[in-house]
Amino acid sequence: MISIIIFAKNEEFHLKNTYDNTITALKNLNLTDYEIILIDDNSSDSTFKEMKLIATNYSKVIALQASNDKGISAAILTGFTHSKGEIIVPIPGHNMYSHSAIERVLGYASANTLVIGCRKNLFSTRPIVKFLSSQFLLFSYRIFVSGKFCDIHGLNSYPRVIVGQAQNYKLGHGFHMIPITLAIRSRIEIIQIGVYINKNHKKRAGRKMSKNFPTFKSIYSVISELFEAYQILKFNK
Repeated sequence: MISIIIFAKNEEFHLKNTYDNTITALKNLNLTDYEIILIDDNSSDSTFKEMKLIATNYSKVIALQASNDKGISAAILTGFTHSKGEIIVPIPGHNMYSHSAIERVLGYASANTLVIGCRKNLFSTRPIVKFLSSQFLLFSYRIFVSGKFCDIHGLNSYPRVIVGQAQNYKLGHGFHMIPITLAIRSRIEIIQIGVYINKNHKKRAGRKMSKNFPTFKSIYSVISELFEAYQILKFNK
């Protein structure tokens, strides 16, 4: 079974599109053994209301609220604790990926493989400051884990065992770093494939930079997770 976790904070206008793209991808791949878990990350708008409406009208869907306001990692792990699948696929709820991008990742997903959907058009879909920040993070991660990665925060698919292990480590704003590091340590196969971000993402991301740009708290969280990744490899070789 595939457990898809759609997490969102204040995305009442984009959530349904994300859900529809996910369903289209599943149908195009003829995948029927799945569940969709919608997680509201303490939104102040009607996001959770939209989630409950989707869960009411569609089968194989449940809507939950994160237990606290601790960001992306907490939201994803809330979904994970309620999931049953051997494959875990977190998807951001702001309509970042088309159904074709989701299809590409799901097409490679398995219980024994970690799939990284590398964002090929990140520069053209993000404000320059956010793009440079992402590239600096990726460059830092490559150094810490000595890995050759095109991306780490793309549209990823994880074996359940890896996400389960990740709960034992400090997880912050940059959720994907720890599971990928654990996969490296466990010598699980990692596949990198190219995916494209929806073209309207730059317009959306540049609309309110004060709300979209990372806070000092989230930056500190990412730095902490970089050190956590380094420690995992350093002491578990």
